[in-house]
Amino acid sequence: MRQLYSFFSFFPLMFLFSAFLSAQDFNIVSVTSEPTTCYDNSAGTITIVVEGGNPDYEYNWVRTFPSPMIFGSATSPETEYTFSNLSRGDYVIWVNYEGSDESPLQEEISISSPPPLFTGITPDPAATCVLNGLELNGNPSGGTEPWSHDWSGDGAVHLSSTNVANPVFNSPDAGEFGLIYTVTDEYGCEAEGSITIEVFETISAGYTWEDVTCFNGNNGSVTVTGADGGSGNYEYSIDGITWQSPDTFEDLIAGSYEVWVRDALYPDECNAMIGTAVIDQPDELTASVSHEDVTCFDGANGSITISDPSGGSGNYEYRVEGFAWQDSGVFGGLTAGDYVVEIRDADDQACVIVLDNAYIVSQPDELTAPVSHEDVTCFDGASGSITISDPSGGSGNYEYRVEGFAWQDSGVFGGL
Repeated sequence: MRQLYSFFSFFPLMFLFSAFLSAQDFNIVSVTSEPTTCYDNSAGTITIVVEGGNPDYEYNWVRTFPSPMIFGSATSPETEYTFSNLSRGDYVIWVNYEGSDESPLQEEISISSPPPLFTGITPDPAATCVLNGLELNGNPSGGTEPWSHDWSGDGAVHLSSTNVANPVFNSPDAGEFGLIYTVTDEYGCEAEGSITIEVFETISAGYTWEDVTCFNGNNGSVTVTGADGGSGNYEYSIDGITWQSPDTFEDLIAGSYEVWVRDALYPDECNAMIGTAVIDQPDELTASVSHEDVTCFDGANGSITISDPSGGSGNYEYRVEGFAWQDSGVFGGLTAGDYVVEIRDADDQACVIVLDNAYIVSQPDELTAPVSHEDVTCFDGASGSITISDPSGGSGNYEYRVEGFAWQDSGVFGGL
């Protein structure tokens, strides 16, 4: 009887000791999380597994970041519990069991998410000209690839494709067209952007040019006229490389020039090669030069004649050093010397060609000859003579004179 009593007396103590051990053995086995499928949705989960303790179990959580703080709780007889419909962030988990007089067990965990899904349509602002293809790009980022793409709006009919990120927009009509771009990721997360494309009329213009007025000169010009289309802001080029706002190009040499006009605000989208200006130049100025030498030493009866001019505009003026410009090509009364001989275009007086930088007008040597004589042999006689001999200089053909006589071929004068 005593033994039976003792057994039943010890049993409550065993139960209490077992409960005590269970409470002491209560702990968290694991806390795991599953990320959200979208950056801002509530598809995340946290699963906690405990051991020990006694059911029921009290599970609590609070999201500490980002703001605002959010709380949740649940009671379950199970040692494993999953909190669902949670958003991204940092969480603190508490768990305890029913009847526990101990502090709850605590664990920290985070729920991750894919990066936010974005669009960033380029170009923005968007504009182009009629029938000039404009490449668009939705520039999706974030989320979980692969992405799917969709373009809609009244401008979608002019896209090369509506289900790619970078379609080409090409409209045959001017106006404004709206587009909405939607990107969807693997989990159905969406981001949307919109843009308005302004389509201008095709750029057109005319042009004129002025030829170079002197051979190898650089006074040619090209002027663009009546530019139209685009946004109304223009830049001009004559090589498709270098651009300027003024519509006139000056100081050009002879040659061919491609005339371009582009929209200053949308240069890549609206531009046009208007045509080719061919700047010509006249032939080089040239002429023949002849002269007459001075016929007497220190004389001034030399001359220079400029004849048979060609090139330029056909209207000419001439100059010999020491003279003003004149219409005639004949310059007389020249002394012996070196002369600069020039011709210029009368219609472009800056167009001057030096025909000869040192054109020579010559003169003969000075006339000279020795003189001898024979005296009269009798007072008041007439038997004297003068002889001029060995002449030099001049042309080589000589005549002689002694006072009282006429000019004669012979240098002998007798009966003096």
